[in-house]
Amino acid sequence: MKKFILSTTTMMVLTGMLCFTNTAYSQSKSSPHRVGLVDMAYIFKNYDRFKDSLELLGKEMKVKDTEGKQMLEDIKAIGGQLQALKSSSPDYAAKEKELASASSDLAAFRKVAEREFMRKQSKIYKAIYIEVKEVIDLAAAQFHYDLILRFNRQDLNEAEDPKQILSGMNRQVVYHQKGNDITEKVLNALNSRYKKSSGSKTRTRSATGKKRSTKQ
Repeated sequence: MKKFILSTTTMMVLTGMLCFTNTAYSQSKSSPHRVGLVDMAYIFKNYDRFKDSLELLGKEMKVKDTEGKQMLEDIKAIGGQLQALKSSSPDYAAKEKELASASSDLAAFRKVAEREFMRKQSKIYKAIYIEVKEVIDLAAAQFHYDLILRFNRQDLNEAEDPKQILSGMNRQVVYHQKGNDITEKVLNALNSRYKKSSGSKTRTRSATGKKRSTKQ
């Protein structure tokens, strides 16, 4: 009799648990969460504004590099002049001081140039990230995504470098449907918007140039 009561009670508990599970499953099935994926590294690599910004920064740094090379040539020239002098010469101490000063200026110049490069580079990365995030937010709202995750869309079969292979094996996303990847949608929206804005700036500069030439 006791065994019958226990088995009946057990069946009731199991039935209750199954009903709860089915209810929870049906509720989750009626309102599923949509998860989107985006490859941020791919977007940065292929976003025209990012590439143009880095190219412009590279040109600025080349100018600095040319200045630094000229300073180095000047130092070499001073060093040659110093070697031509005797240590007992009255001009030797003055030239030695000039060499030390020029070397110190070059070191300071390189340090400032490196800091300036890092500051401008980080500023570019920040601006691009904010812009990409803005477009991702718009895409998530348009396509009704509840969550957008970063992932690497590169096919592991194409990887040959051991580091890339190990990195690919440690990916958080191991499976996804193609429709979940919104990388191309975001990238196309970014490049389209940048193309329109850069085109309008070019037309504005041309129009300004014509106005100036007319006044002259």
